[in-house]
Amino acid sequence: MSELADPRIKITALPYPRDKLNPDGANGLWIELGELDLCPVENGVPDLLVKANRLIRPIRCDQLNLNTLDPWDGDPNPRFDYESSLRWMRRFDDDSDWPSAEQRGKLSPESGQQKVPSSVPGGQPCPQAGWWLTPAKTSSRRYFKVGDVMPAIEGSDYGSTFWQWDIDQPVPKL
Repeated sequence: MSELADPRIKITALPYPRDKLNPDGANGLWIELGELDLCPVENGVPDLLVKANRLIRPIRCDQLNLNTLDPWDGDPNPRFDYESSLRWMRRFDDDSDWPSAEQRGKLSPESGQQKVPSSVPGGQPCPQAGWWLTPAKTSSRRYFKVGDVMPAIEGSDYGSTFWQWDIDQPVPKL
């Protein structure tokens, strides 16, 4: 459940009335994933969608067979058959190959280098040297070298510690 320890995620219980179909009045959940940009996958896979996918993956129905209507002139939408619909439903899985590594943002198209992950859990090694911060502690911005263990903040009201890459990185002097 540490995937839910993100200030951008909001979960609201939805009460249902007791009736024949719901005799114990069980609730559903409404999960809001913050402000998402429905950008092309080439801009990277949104980390909140990856987190949500990790939660629903155990109950996801991979036997669905998505079908699409016949394309119209200039239709930009992908066409699905059984195999491609399964790949599409799994598009936010960690091991996904939809549509490709470059388009998923795993690799930078310019350099072929690994992109910096949007967040790293406390206790894990730093994947890229630079300035990082965590909402688990105010004024937490600090510099880590590759391989430095990024600490978990104990006793924080925030919950689990996730270090986020600070977009305000100093420009190297030439």
